Amino acid sequence: MEDAILHTLLIDRDNPRYTLYSLLLLKKQWRKIDKEYLLKEAQRLELSLLVNAMFQFLETKGVRRGLMFPTWEEFVAKADEYGVKV
Repeated sequence: MEDAILHTLLIDRDNPRYTLYSLLLLKKQWRKIDKEYLLKEAQRLELSLLVNAMFQFLETKGVRRGLMFPTWEEFVAKADEYGVKV
């Protein structure tokens, strides 16, 4: 799961669509994700700022969001579409 998130972001780290899909997977698997591994690998792949921003986005329910992030309402709507509990 962690690698799927990272490799999705690597496709195009500046693309809101890939960020959204990564956020959805992170949220869906929140309790199962090895956050330490995810952060360590993100640092190695130069994605640590983005991954930390994703954590903050989910933890603050969109109050802290990056440039490539959806609004919280957009995220919730897409999560509902994919059956991800928010």
